[in-house]
Amino acid sequence: MSETKIRGQVVIPPEERISRLSAIDPITGCWNWTGTTKSRTSPYGSLIVGSRSDGTRRTVSAHRYSFEVFRGAIADGLSVSHNCDNRRCVNPEHLFLSVSNKQRTHGRSTSREYRAWLSARRRCLNPADSAYADYGGRGIAMCKEWVDDFEAFERDMGKCPTGYTIERLDVNQGYAPSNCCWIPKHRQASNKRNTVKIEWQGETLTIADWSRKLGISQSVIANRRKAGRPLHEVFQTTSLRHGP
Repeated sequence: MSETKIRGQVVIPPEERISRLSAIDPITGCWNWTGTTKSRTSPYGSLIVGSRSDGTRRTVSAHRYSFEVFRGAIADGLSVSHNCDNRRCVNPEHLFLSVSNKQRTHGRSTSREYRAWLSARRRCLNPADSAYADYGGRGIAMCKEWVDDFEAFERDMGKCPTGYTIERLDVNQGYAPSNCCWIPKHRQASNKRNTVKIEWQGETLTIADWSRKLGISQSVIANRRKAGRPLHEVFQTTSLRHGP
């Protein structure tokens, strides 16, 4: 694309203008806005479009402008949101339409339910999230009914009891009503893919669960296993004659 002149003024095509005012992050794929931002506390990009001569000159949000340029018109009552949770991003592939912020207000942003929904959403959608590789990076997604609608998530999941957290019943499937429940936080570690589980006397439990069940400290169980003890000695509730 190249610059053109209209009535003696240089006009840069919208796509080129967005390209010039953003920098691509090679890791996340975000197009980080390098132009003017709304404020220090609101890093959304902004730019001036239109012309004074015809009365169309105005300031617009950069991410909204990018969506319109690359994806099309925005219907009344809709906002443009980020699936990467990066407010500086103007990559049209990271933008989606949602109910306007005013209509979305639910007063639940500090609730356990909202924090659980937001954290799960970030793990699935934001490549910059520290847990993304184990979630979105391996195909774990959030269902379309929840991904842009916290209230739908809260309606399906119900209230989160104190000390509980969201868990997927099948760790290889995504976040959806049929695959999620609230569980005590201490049990969540037991369901991680890399958690060691031991089968003994017809039960398969984690070291932490065996510890709670038998009243033996986790360190004792771990040391006995490291020493090569058979399982009946690993889980012996009295002290062994030699060693742990």
